[in-house]
Amino acid sequence: MSLPIAQVKSGMVIVLNGNPFFVLSSAHTKLGRGRGIQRVKIKSITDGSVREETFRGNESIEEGEVENRQAQYLYADSANSYFMNSEFEKISVPTKLIGTKQQFLKEGEHYTLKYFDDNPIGVDLPIKLTFVVAETDPGLRGDRASAGTKPAKLETGLIVQVPLHIKIGDTIVVDTRDGSYVERAKS
Repeated sequence: MSLPIAQVKSGMVIVLNGNPFFVLSSAHTKLGRGRGIQRVKIKSITDGSVREETFRGNESIEEGEVENRQAQYLYADSANSYFMNSEFEKISVPTKLIGTKQQFLKEGEHYTLKYFDDNPIGVDLPIKLTFVVAETDPGLRGDRASAGTKPAKLETGLIVQVPLHIKIGDTIVVDTRDGSYVERAKS
């Protein structure tokens, strides 16, 4: 499906010269009296390379048909992350396509896998996920102008800055967009 370049947004999949790309960012710029241009930062789905492209405002681009399917995360090795679909088939997704989202994946949890041409190309995460704190130092109270934080290692190995009152075994909510602490999970 062809769409005007001005409608390209981050998170979409587009096809350039027959190759699929994730759109990482897209910015429209108006140049004086002429037409605007669209600067798009894209990541190749096939090899993971990142590059920038510039398009004129009157150009159109092919949008990739992406399908979403639910799958349960099993485990990861050095090259792939493994999931299981509802038909109990094992699906492997190259870890380089998942990128930094890998640190948010918990064994046994269900996630949405993205498919392009019937091949898995990535995973969608909810904005907020809960994790158990596996390691952290005890918080020390003292004179401070603002609330203090300390590093905490979560069950997946992710390290997050948390308030001083958080201790080992606490369940916290983390924002998956930037890996920041949101709140202590409600029990």
